[in-house]
Amino acid sequence: MPLYEWRCEACGSAFEALAALWRARRAERCPRCGGKAQRIMSAPVLGIGRARRELGDAGLGAGRRGGEDFPIPPMARLCGMDDQSARRLAAYKAGRGHEYDDRQGALEELRKREGVEPAPKAGNRSGLHAKR
Repeated sequence: MPLYEWRCEACGSAFEALAALWRARRAERCPRCGGKAQRIMSAPVLGIGRARRELGDAGLGAGRRGGEDFPIPPMARLCGMDDQSARRLAAYKAGRGHEYDDRQGALEELRKREGVEPAPKAGNRSGLHAKR
């Protein structure tokens, strides 16, 4: 069975699922919010070429920004995790941690190559465990 990708119309999250050809044409339910999700075009993986070896999986999801398809789990908010750490946790829990790390590494290398300074890390911590 082929692997297809859907994007939820309600919450905007993307997810992948194995689906029979007849089922791929139908709308799916979002596993995150239960909303209606439409199938979106994904890059085909035909083989491992030189560019893919150099970029890792980051070159495949060119339309995605690094990590946005990994929703932040609610438990991460309780732990006081910053957004990047929470998305990395979500990626590893989904069995796609290597994809997240490869994509982040490729984005960092691209920023260095183009001379773009990384964005300052926002203080997205909850403050529950702040030093007193």
